[in-house]
Amino acid sequence: MHRGLLVSAGVLFAATAVLLPARVLGGPAHGELVPTDGPRYGAHLVAVDAAWNLRFETDSGTRALPAADLVTWGSLEEPSGGVQVLLAGGGILIGSKPAISGERLTIETELFGKHAIPLVQVLGIIVRAPASPDRRDRLAETLLADQRSADRVVLHNGDELTGTIGALVAGEVEISTEAGAVKVAAEKIAAIGFDASLVSPPPRDGKRALVGFRGGSRLLAVALRVENGRAALTTADGETWEADSESITFLQPFGGRATYLSDREHTVYRQVPFLSVAWPFALDRNVAGTPLRAGGRLFAKGIGMHSASRLSYALEGGEQRFEADACLDDHVGAGGSVVFRVFVDQEERYVSPVIRGGDAPVPISVEVSGARQLSLVVDFADRGDELDRANWLNARLVE
Repeated sequence: MHRGLLVSAGVLFAATAVLLPARVLGGPAHGELVPTDGPRYGAHLVAVDAAWNLRFETDSGTRALPAADLVTWGSLEEPSGGVQVLLAGGGILIGSKPAISGERLTIETELFGKHAIPLVQVLGIIVRAPASPDRRDRLAETLLADQRSADRVVLHNGDELTGTIGALVAGEVEISTEAGAVKVAAEKIAAIGFDASLVSPPPRDGKRALVGFRGGSRLLAVALRVENGRAALTTADGETWEADSESITFLQPFGGRATYLSDREHTVYRQVPFLSVAWPFALDRNVAGTPLRAGGRLFAKGIGMHSASRLSYALEGGEQRFEADACLDDHVGAGGSVVFRVFVDQEERYVSPVIRGGDAPVPISVEVSGARQLSLVVDFADRGDELDRANWLNARLVE
């Protein structure tokens, strides 16, 4: 088990740490606000109180909104530079000089200063993030997609060591493998993945929010206060994080009127390949297993599907609408072409125009009041199923 990891003779990966550039200063971030009801509008976040009441400044003045009535505000930034610590619940910390002592990982960050995180919250560490988003995604996927009941050390040359991480001594990581103990120099290591069976799952109940920051850090907060230009949030482990409120670029509350399909159990899934390649659907990822992207933006929630496929959910009776933004993922470029369809109790309630790679996401809103079943369908369009990697961004049911 890596939980007993010992550290001696210095700081973990101090020799390979990449320092972050100074944070860009300026006024509060201005972003698109998507409410559960009504049109979207531009706003910047001004305040959040202890009861999760939000206050925004808009072109027409100040607007108040409870977190329960907010889908998203702002945009997630691409993680950039530094060491990246991947946390349970979708969190990412960008920093330098990670160190492990006992049951906690310590990292120095530009936004929050030096913090210690319980290892039960840590999925992995990208020691030196590639500059290319695609290569960075693939390295993160290596750690997250194939989580095992063992620790792993991924080397820059592609080799991987599996076993139990035991210690770091004088810039070396020691891992016990079936072939015996192996010491690896820190500069050879691309990433570390921790035993997934020891990771504590994030809370799924109660009010909480994914909070994104400049530079790509993001944390799942169970409490959030924003006032007088400062932000303080609390994570599930009870740790408090403080930063300038202007560093917040994104907010997505959970536990309100919007329930995300990626957090619910489906009832039926069927995909019919155009030729022979079968594609499973993906939760909060595109079907290639990487983060959801559209129009150069990252999205934390949604469903990835490939043509031609149908995904169905049972409804519980209190839902009023299904909503999402439909598009092809950015990684297909100008390729791909699909038609999105929504069925409610086997009746087609929505059909999109042909949507091609590079097209802007198309908002979908379908009434489901009193219905028992919702089905999402992605159909072929122009060229069979070539690059038909479709995203239902922020696919949600609204009460």
